Amino acid sequence: MVRVSAEVSERRAAQEIEQVARFDRDPAWRRGRIRDVVAARELLIEINDSMFRGIAERGATTRTSVPNAVRSVLPIAAVDAQV
Repeated sequence: MVRVSAEVSERRAAQEIEQVARFDRDPAWRRGRIRDVVAARELLIEINDSMFRGIAERGATTRTSVPNAVRSVLPIAAVDAQV
């Protein structure tokens, strides 16, 4: 159980670092509705596993099933490789 918690914590930390890098690459993300972007991303992180499992069970891919706006805040390339 402790190992799983550590893995989840490490994955979440990596996701946060990726988000900061994304904001750094495009400063426009830091203006306007950044709270909305962060909140949406947090929600997607929480439903990520279930969503991708459902996509895979239907034989689809994230490229055809997930809108571009959502894909821009998720690490889709890695997930598509798994699906």
